[in-house]
Amino acid sequence: MLLSLILLLHLSTLFLSYGKEYWIKKIPVMLFLACVLVGIFLCQAIIYHELDAILSLSLLASVELLSIVIFSFAYDYLSGERRRTVFLRLLLTLASCVALLLLCQSIILLFLSWCVMGFVVNQLLLFYRDRTHTHAIANKQLVNDTLANILMGSGLLGLALQGGSFSIALLSQRLLTSPHHYSTLLFLLLIVTAFMLKAAIMPFHGWLIQVMEVPTPVSAFMHAGIVNLSGMMWLRLYPWWTHYPEVREWLMIMALMSLILSSMVMLTRVSIKVRLAWSTTAQMSVVFIECAQGWYEMALIHIIGHSLYKAQAFLLSGSRVAEQPIKEEIKGMLGSVSPNCLSPVLSALVSLSLFVAIEQLLAIWVNTSSLLGQQTFFISLLLSPMLWLLTKETLLSLLIRVVVLSVTMVILILSHTWLNSLFPQIVELSGGVNRVIMATLLITYLLHFLILSGQLGSRFPLLNTWAFEGFYLDALWSNYVVQALVGLTEKFKTLFTNAVTRTLHDTP
Repeated sequence: MLLSLILLLHLSTLFLSYGKEYWIKKIPVMLFLACVLVGIFLCQAIIYHELDAILSLSLLASVELLSIVIFSFAYDYLSGERRRTVFLRLLLTLASCVALLLLCQSIILLFLSWCVMGFVVNQLLLFYRDRTHTHAIANKQLVNDTLANILMGSGLLGLALQGGSFSIALLSQRLLTSPHHYSTLLFLLLIVTAFMLKAAIMPFHGWLIQVMEVPTPVSAFMHAGIVNLSGMMWLRLYPWWTHYPEVREWLMIMALMSLILSSMVMLTRVSIKVRLAWSTTAQMSVVFIECAQGWYEMALIHIIGHSLYKAQAFLLSGSRVAEQPIKEEIKGMLGSVSPNCLSPVLSALVSLSLFVAIEQLLAIWVNTSSLLGQQTFFISLLLSPMLWLLTKETLLSLLIRVVVLSVTMVILILSHTWLNSLFPQIVELSGGVNRVIMATLLITYLLHFLILSGQLGSRFPLLNTWAFEGFYLDALWSNYVVQALVGLTEKFKTLFTNAVTRTLHDTP
């Protein structure tokens, strides 16, 4: 029922987009109604502790909200553009596909919406068709998307044939109760690899980083809504990975590599939008680490928070330079704090102490005993850069950082306490894997500070150069995979065209 109502509202927005200016301006109202409807059903799911509905509807609510904001922004931002209505229709189509992806119960519908979204994204990348550079980016995205579709389709079809059903709910139930099968493991590995391609983590990141040629609203929806879909799909299909730690270990290996490399590259960039793009790759790597560890409540909050933040960051990226003189003026009026006041070690200790104190305080009202030591360390280390002081900051700015850090910790602890009991018991990763994860996070943490403080560039200039070039991973992927697949496709087209031509020529 909900899916039918949501799709009806989205189809009505597409219908209105073909009308006059007056009706196009009413589209955000229809999207708002869809958001309210999702919110009502989400409240019902929360009351009855329906985990699947809570995950799907909370993610869909964030996407509906993003659609309203980005549609309204794009309507004015693209005023005067010849293809403005084309962009608005593509945006509405994407929102409809996301709704279908998160709410449908059929593998066939899920796969169709997954494929259509890739095609629509490709059309968005070609918004300025007269720019040759955009065609190269779109071709790279198309190759990645085609590979993801093939892997996703093969994995889903294999699971459906093996399980004897095309229902997501039935497959989830059987994967939770059935014993470990190597064929199932293979199908799940194919699906997870498709997630990586779609999420644009390294080394599949090239098209996402180079997407700055398109209008800002396109970049905002790409980074805030589309790239997050792999994380959303992992959460929606959480029963599938419960008894297959090998799948989660494969995801963990790729995510750790992507995190440590992409976060280093991000800090070497000067352009605001390019830095935000690399930040998306790093953030998706962190989300995958959380998913691989089975910390689904953290991944849920992370995805929603990242979507809202990244949309706000891209849409307001043009005003960052204008804000700088105001910030400098405020620093002169208020007291400042020395940049050496909070070193990385001290920041981590303060963050860890603050997290433990908040956890103990909340334990008076709720049961926080389910939090693992690894989660406490992970969250504290992940959030501690908020306290780094690399330049002089005002006391007010430092106070705001501490407040934001505290609120974030409270949200994470409460969400974990509430949702953790609803998830099934997951097969944990081995202790060796967990130690590698923590060691990698520590190395990444220290490398961040060395780059931001300028010490890495002065001591290891070659490493700094490699980081600025993205460690040449995109060049390797493009030259040895993308070009090979494009060449193979062209040969197939030529053979097919020649065969058809000969057939028509030989026909009397």
